[in-house]
Parts: sequence; structure tokens; C-alpha cells
Amino acid sequence: MKILSALIFPLFLLAGCATESPEEKAATRLRQAEAAMEECKRQAGLQGTPTPDTTILDVPEQRGQPLTTEGANIIRLKVTCRGELEELIAAKQARAQPR
Repeated sequence: MKILSALIFPLFLLAGCATESPEEKAATRLRQAEAAMEECKRQAGLQGTPTPDTTILDVPEQRGQPLTTEGANIIRLKVTCRGELEELIAAKQARAQPR
């Protein structure tokens, strides 16, 4: 019984220490999403491209405007890094919500 207690007690301590507050979880999620987005941009060769705030490809304000290199890179980023961008946007929204 003594050995069993000695093995189980540290597990309870670790479980108690591993709990994060909702704010800490949101911050961790955001850091991970930002890192994943930067890695995707690096792999796609789009490091200098600003990270868009939306995944929408058809932006009404840009209709009829000539396509610039930056605009083309943003579209490419939205397509290539879609999953990472969606997670980043969701992580930003989750962090902004009051708890």
C-alpha cells in the first residue's frame, strides 16, 4: 500500500500543476497558432506577406482593382495556409472573448 501511495501521489501533484486558467489556455493556443502560421508562410516562401484577418478570397473592396503582387501573395497564403489561418483567427477570437 505504501508503494502504491508513493506512485499515485506524484501523479496527483502533476495533474494539479498542469491545470491552466482559461486565459493561459487561450494565450497558449494563440502562440501555437501564430507559430504554425509562420511555419506555413516560411514553407510557402511567403514570409514577408502580411497575415490576413479573414479566409474570404473574394473581397468586395478589391473588385475591379488591378491585382498586385502583394494581393496575389495574400490569396496564395489564404489557399496554402487555410487550416493554419482558420486556427489563428479562431485563437484570436477566443482570446478576445471576456471570460
